[in-house]
Amino acid sequence: MSRAPPTHIHDYVGNVSANAMSSNAELAAARTTCLDGDRSTYYWPVLRRLDRMGTDMHAVGGGLDDNTGRILTPSSVVIEYRGNPVSKVVAMPRFLRLVTGDPVALCTGGVNVRAQRGCSGYQDRFTTRYPVCPEGSGPTRTLDFPSCWDGLSTDSPDHRDHAVFPTAYGVCPHATFAIPQLRITLTCAVPAGVRYAVDSFPEGKRDPSTDHGMFIDVMTDRQMARWSTASTRAGTAGRHDLRRRGPWRKSVPDRTGAGRHPFMTRQPRRGREKMDGGAVVPRAGQAENERRSAHPVLVRGARQSPSRLRPAAHERPRRR
Repeated sequence: MSRAPPTHIHDYVGNVSANAMSSNAELAAARTTCLDGDRSTYYWPVLRRLDRMGTDMHAVGGGLDDNTGRILTPSSVVIEYRGNPVSKVVAMPRFLRLVTGDPVALCTGGVNVRAQRGCSGYQDRFTTRYPVCPEGSGPTRTLDFPSCWDGLSTDSPDHRDHAVFPTAYGVCPHATFAIPQLRITLTCAVPAGVRYAVDSFPEGKRDPSTDHGMFIDVMTDRQMARWSTASTRAGTAGRHDLRRRGPWRKSVPDRTGAGRHPFMTRQPRRGREKMDGGAVVPRAGQAENERRSAHPVLVRGARQSPSRLRPAAHERPRRR
């Protein structure tokens, strides 16, 4: 009997239909755990305390994939859409895919590592390792997503080229445009002295540098316009907490090879997409037409050229 593909477990908030085969239409029609009706999906690998046995000790995604321990439910999840310190932001296109971090960092040299770990009460003090927090302070994970969009695509073959990170000063690269910067802050209540680890693929060895997060924007035009306008007005001080309820969990098999996440490499459905080396490539013209909104790049009727724009210089998650 063949062995099931390597797997690890993610926590989710938002869209309840998200899986490796979800089409944009299915995501747009699904229910959500978000109290404001946001159908976007937000997800990240679970943490486990290593002094307790998990209920999936003998299951794929758990002990059979070297992910031992009891899964911890975050005590707090805060989702924010923040502004850009040097530029106005434009709305994200609907069905934009974003990824931060690298689940196979040990195999790729760590070039995409974005792990930010800390302790509650010690804001903006981060490490890529597992922190040892004082009594009364829980470990935190801060997932910052790329916020400089190419103005054209909702995805790319490596799921990174279409949306990149700004410089340390907030300046976006040439020919990209600042979008609201998504930040997810997770806090877990872990007793002092208890060891814990993040879920990973077996080759990741549960190394903290493999921490990562994924996002698919399924907001309506009105919802996204509200957040992008608020982020522009607020600048770097913009903080928008979206309250979530749950949780639910899902095991994520590595069906597509190292470096590819199955949610970001969906199989083609009804001719909507084609595959190129295992990665989704939008059909010609698909990206431009996916969101006909008030976005200055993607408007109804004549589409403005991006060159006319100034380039940019919770609480508890559900699980399945």
